[in-house]
Amino acid sequence: MDKNNVLEAKVDLLAQQVTRGFNLMEKGFAAVTEDITELRSDTSEVKKDVGVLKEQMTETNSRLTLVEHRLGAVEEGLDEVKGFSKDIDHVLDRTIVIERHLGIKPVKAA
Repeated sequence: MDKNNVLEAKVDLLAQQVTRGFNLMEKGFAAVTEDITELRSDTSEVKKDVGVLKEQMTETNSRLTLVEHRLGAVEEGLDEVKGFSKDIDHVLDRTIVIERHLGIKPVKAA
């Protein structure tokens, strides 16, 4: 074999290796492109899920606010009832004093 043939064989071998390398790179880039496409799809699904969660959180927040207002109203009502119980206790105390003054025996509740 002469030098030209040897050089040509080496160039052909190098060209084949370069071609194989480019083919592998193309497959790698294709795989990366597929991965990116899949990630974009997953990200889109996550965005949808976050949107749904945001709506649910807004609804839950509204409901909690309503419950908070209703509990406030109940609390105010209980404060009023506490006031009535003090008034009732006062009336009962006065009734006992009047019964004693009149000599009436108190009736025991069953």
